[in-house]
Amino acid sequence: MLNLNIGILLNICAKLSICTSISPPSQSRKPEVAKKYGMIQPGESNTKAVRAVFFVDPKGIIRAIIYYPLSLGRNFDELYRALIAMKTADAFSIATPADWRPGDDVIVPTAGSCGLAKERMESKEDIKCYDWFFCTKKISKEDVEKSVLK
Repeated sequence: MLNLNIGILLNICAKLSICTSISPPSQSRKPEVAKKYGMIQPGESNTKAVRAVFFVDPKGIIRAIIYYPLSLGRNFDELYRALIAMKTADAFSIATPADWRPGDDVIVPTAGSCGLAKERMESKEDIKCYDWFFCTKKISKEDVEKSVLK
C-alpha cells in the first residue's frame, strides 16, 4: 500500500494535469460555496465542512466525489487509486473494476453489435469473455504507467 500525504497527492495531481485549483470551499469568504457542493452535512455542523474530495478533469467536469465525515480521515491510497483508474479508463477506453490496480484486468466496453459480441466470444485473442456483454483484458502495469504517468 502507498502511504501518501496531501503534499504528495497534490504533486501527483499536478503532474497528471488534473488539478486547476485547490482551495477549501468551507474556508472561503462565501460559505454558500460549501453549501452548494453539499459539504455541510446536517447533524455534523452548521459551519464546518465535511472532508470531501472532488475529482475534476481538465475540461472542468466533476468525475467523482468522495465524502468523509469530520471524524474520519481521508484514504490517500484510495484517492491515488481513483486518479490512476480514471486516467487509465480515459487513455484505454475501458472501465476498471472494484479495487483495480495497474496490471489487473480491465473491463472492455460492451460489444455494439451481435456480430462483434460473437466475434469476441469466439476469439482466442487477449480478451476474455464471461458472457456476450462482459469481457475483460489485461493491460500491463508498465503500459498503464507509460500512458498515465507521463
